[in-house]
Amino acid sequence: MVNHNQENSPPELYAQSQHKIKIIQIDSHAREIIGSLNKSGFKAYLVGGCIRDLVLDKNPKDFDVVTDATPEQIKKAIPRSRIIGRRFKLVHVRKGRKITEVSTFRSKGGKRTSKTNKGIVLRDNFYGTIKEDAFRRDFTINSLYLDISDMQIIDYTSGFKDLNDREVMHCEALGFWSANQMDKASNTYDQLIQNYPKDMLALRVAHYLHFYGKGGEAMVKSLAPAISAWEPEDPFYGYLQGMTSFALEELGDYREAERSGYKALNINGSDIWAAHAVIHVMQMQGRFQEGIKTIESLQENWGNVNNFVNHLYWHKALLLIGLDEPKEALNIYDQLLVKPLKDDFYLDVCNAASLLWRLVMLNIDVEDRWQQLNEISTTRINDDELAFSTLHYLMAPAALGDEAAIQRCLDNFKTWSTRHETQALVCRNVGLQLAEIICQLQQGDSEAAVAQLCKVQPQISQIGGSHAQRHLFEQIVEFYG
Repeated sequence: MVNHNQENSPPELYAQSQHKIKIIQIDSHAREIIGSLNKSGFKAYLVGGCIRDLVLDKNPKDFDVVTDATPEQIKKAIPRSRIIGRRFKLVHVRKGRKITEVSTFRSKGGKRTSKTNKGIVLRDNFYGTIKEDAFRRDFTINSLYLDISDMQIIDYTSGFKDLNDREVMHCEALGFWSANQMDKASNTYDQLIQNYPKDMLALRVAHYLHFYGKGGEAMVKSLAPAISAWEPEDPFYGYLQGMTSFALEELGDYREAERSGYKALNINGSDIWAAHAVIHVMQMQGRFQEGIKTIESLQENWGNVNNFVNHLYWHKALLLIGLDEPKEALNIYDQLLVKPLKDDFYLDVCNAASLLWRLVMLNIDVEDRWQQLNEISTTRINDDELAFSTLHYLMAPAALGDEAAIQRCLDNFKTWSTRHETQALVCRNVGLQLAEIICQLQQGDSEAAVAQLCKVQPQISQIGGSHAQRHLFEQIVEFYG
C-alpha cells in the first residue's frame, strides 16, 4: 500500500527503455480520449492496473484514464460521454460497446469528505493534483501514471519498484510455504511487511503462519510495522484491528485485545476473526455467559462467511461447558458441528474431536459419535501439513481402538519427524510424543501417559493453535492424573 512518508519527495520517472511498454499496446479508444483532453488544454494519463499489467507483460482488461479536468469539463471535451455516480463522480466514454472510465485527480478530502456516523463515505468529490491523487490510491502498483506523449511512467509511490521486489518476495514466501518451510515463509513475509506495511495479503498470511508457529509474541511483532503505518480511513483497517486483537489475546493482553476487537467489529460487524478474538478474551477470563451472549448477538452477521463460523460455535460449546452445561455443549455438536464435517475442512475435524474428548472427560456418553468422526478422520490420518491437526485426526481412531489407523498415524509421525522442514521439527520435539500419549490414554495406561505429558508440556506450544485449543492437554493432566 501507499507509504505517505514519501509525499514530500519528487516522482520517479521511468523512460520507455526501462518499462518496455509500446504505444501500439495502448488501447486506441484510450489514446483518442487522452488526445481529446489534451486538445482541450487538459493533462491526461493512463493510470492503475493497465500499467501494472503492461509492465508485467500481461493483457489489461481495462484502460483507465485520469485527468485534471473535472467531470463536467470532460463531458464538454468529449461528446460521447456521461457523468455517473454521486459518491465518486466519474465519466464513462462510450465507443460502440466499449466503455472507458475517465476520472479526475482527487485529493483525500479529509474532514470535508461526507461520511455516515459509521464512517461510510457518502461523497468524495474533492479534486486535486496528480500527486495528491497518487497518495489516495490503495496500492503503490495502482498509483502509476503513463504519459503517452513521451511514454514515460510517473511514479510518486515507488510502485514501479514494487512490481519487482515486492512480488518476488511474495513468490519466495509462497515457495517456502509450499515446500513446508513455514519458518522461512513467515520470516520472508515479516520482511515484506517491514518493507510494505500495508500489504494486507502478507499481513494475513504471516498471521496464520505465526499462529501455527511461534505464537502470540511473533504475531504481535509481525503486525507492529502495520499498526504504526495504517490510518483509520485506510481500506481493511478494521481487519488489521481484528488481527491485532487476536495477537494481543494470545499474548495475554486481554484489555487491549478486547478494545481492538470491538474497534474492528464497529467497522464491520461480520468480521468473524475479530469476533473470534473477543470471544477468546471472554473465555480466557471466565466470562462464559457474556461470551455466549456476544456470539448470539453477532451470529446474524455470519450468513455469508466461510467454515470458520463453525469454530465460533465450538467456542460456544466450550463456554457452555464452563457454565457446567455439558449436555447443551453436546447439542451444539449435533446441531452445528457434525454437518460441516463432510466439507473435509481440517478445523471442523479438530473442533469435533477436541469437543468430544472434553465431553468424555466430563462423563458424557457420546454414544456412536466417535464412529461417525472416525470415518472422516481416518482419511486424513496420514496428513503431514500440521502436527496440530494430525493429532486431532488421531483422537477418533484412538478412542475406538482402531489399531490399523493408529499404527498408520504413528508410523507417519515417525517418518515425518526425520524430514527437514518446519513441522517435521515440531514432530521431533513434541508431536510424536503427544501422539503416543493420546494412544496410551485410550489404551488405559493413563499413569505413563500423564507422566510423559507433564515432561513435554513446556513444548506443547510448538504445535501451534490457540491457548484455548491447547488447554485440552492441561485438562487431560487434571482428569487422568
